[in-house]
Amino acid sequence: MHPSVIFVCLLLSVLCVYCSQPKRVVDKMYISFDRARYCVRRLNATHEIGCQSSTRGNSGQMYMIDNEAEFNSYLINTKLIDSFGSFIIVLNVNLFHPYYVDKLMTSLGSKLNGLLLYLKSTSSRPEYFSHDDQCPNHRDSYYLNQTQIINWNSQGTGLFFRSFPFPMMLIDEEDDYKQLVQFYRQFNHNQSSPTCGLELKTFQNAAHTSKTCMRRNGISHSLIDTEETF
Repeated sequence: MHPSVIFVCLLLSVLCVYCSQPKRVVDKMYISFDRARYCVRRLNATHEIGCQSSTRGNSGQMYMIDNEAEFNSYLINTKLIDSFGSFIIVLNVNLFHPYYVDKLMTSLGSKLNGLLLYLKSTSSRPEYFSHDDQCPNHRDSYYLNQTQIINWNSQGTGLFFRSFPFPMMLIDEEDDYKQLVQFYRQFNHNQSSPTCGLELKTFQNAAHTSKTCMRRNGISHSLIDTEETF
């Protein structure tokens, strides 16, 4: 793929609808986190995998989930869920598992507009995590039927090979996490007005599949007039 085909724009902003002074309104409304890591859009032979935001970014009400009890409590809070058009879920990285991600997607549907993962500190990283399959590369193995049952990567989640309709990002700096918690407790903890929202921007252009990308690249080269090529 030609380098100009893919454009990545990254911005994670915390929108706090609160302003006490007339000058620099933007500074009063937005706080940017420029050290966030993000999920990218990838292509394989048949389709797209990974995730990205829309062109203008994905925004929604910020809701923070730190443990399984809070996770279950949120999903049964239909009054809260119905009160907002979209959510950016701020999720403890220890809950980043297909079980929890799929539950959020099923319960919220199109209201799930993004996922922001966080580490409380460098020492709070999960002891075991793998985004690969439990049997990595089994799709390309000569022994297709046998490798399906040899799950030597038992902690594999398979998330790497899935396509998600919303962006995912990770904050792994402790001071960023503390600032995020501060805003959440100040504005969103009691769900009273004013509240904080999140905006995630990780837009990327892609060409559907690797095959499609190569075909389009070939077409663009064939349109060049050879007589004008030096």
